[in-house]
Amino acid sequence: MIQRTVTLLTATLAAAVLLSGCVSDTGGASEDGGSKKGKGPDPAAAKALTQRQAQAVLPNAAAVPGWKPLAEPVGIAMDSEAGKRFCPGTYRKGCDGGRFQGLATYFDRSTKTQLDFWLIAYQDEKSAENGNDTLGKYFGPSVGRDPKKIDIGEVGDERFAQRGAMGAAGGPATLAQVRVGATLIWVETSTAGTDTVPDDRVKAFAAMLAERAEQAEQGETPSAGLDG
Repeated sequence: MIQRTVTLLTATLAAAVLLSGCVSDTGGASEDGGSKKGKGPDPAAAKALTQRQAQAVLPNAAAVPGWKPLAEPVGIAMDSEAGKRFCPGTYRKGCDGGRFQGLATYFDRSTKTQLDFWLIAYQDEKSAENGNDTLGKYFGPSVGRDPKKIDIGEVGDERFAQRGAMGAAGGPATLAQVRVGATLIWVETSTAGTDTVPDDRVKAFAAMLAERAEQAEQGETPSAGLDG
């Protein structure tokens, strides 16, 4: 299930940060991510992200008011030992061309809902397109029982979203996967309770993370956040 993958990613990324002590800027954003099919201030300027930029895409606590941090935003190189553990075996090719990955996790005690943001920053847009196609086949069916599509609008360049009646945590779950230029992002919610995250909130989560990725690819400091 997808929640097990995220849990493993949380642990491995946290361990990697403790070992490294800091995030480097190795692998500058020098490669053009190519033209984008979606909206954006300057589609032709999308660039592959550095490790620091990839980590900055992930929202901090100020960007998601009302949610308690469980894992602060972290990012690591895909070719590190921890990074290699993320890519699922059968779908490993979906990580080809991936340079960095990251995760941030939050929790709402009132609804017993976990909110996960994670990403892979690829070397170019073509690699991200391949990742979107390949990993979508893995994560899509993993959202939970009785999956149904969610309309999140024209977010990013490519996207899909759906919910499951019962996910890995025992309650309703949602998943959105979006490609923004050379970056692939995911937003997942999973609850141990009975409350369902509404479609408009799933859309807001995905749109916020996509905007932060777009800002980073434009060379800006990601600043998009959720309304309180």
